[in-house]
Amino acid sequence: MPIIRGPDEDWIGLEDFYQQMLVRDQEQFGEFASSMGCGRQMLDLLARINKLFRSTTLWGGTSLGWLIIRPENSASGSLHDLIRIVNTGPESYSIQYLLPAAVGPWPFASVHGEAQDATEAERYLLIAMRASGGWADNSELAALLEGYGLRG
Repeated sequence: MPIIRGPDEDWIGLEDFYQQMLVRDQEQFGEFASSMGCGRQMLDLLARINKLFRSTTLWGGTSLGWLIIRPENSASGSLHDLIRIVNTGPESYSIQYLLPAAVGPWPFASVHGEAQDATEAERYLLIAMRASGGWADNSELAALLEGYGLRG
């Protein structure tokens, strides 16, 4: 299933949000928009994520260009903003996820990493979904992790 924007943010769809960013990028950077702006890379990443997950619903939102991914439909800015992804360069992405409370050294501890391309960002997303604990016992995620050689 595609990433679904939560109803508290239903003023614009996720693809529409990043399409607007792409238009802004093109106005600002002209022919260099694909390498300088965030819109195109985030649209590409959304398409990749939507292809990955066929039966799992991912709830999404945005905040200052960040794509926020939650396991359930909850309010933006809530404690359920488990994963955040943003484009940081021509093909790079910054990815953050919250550690489960039982594992983190303090409340709301998080892990941050940089993926050097969209394929690596996909892998990091799968790792973040597993490690955050938000998709525990999700068979589709388990199969994807196995397919990427990311067991355990």
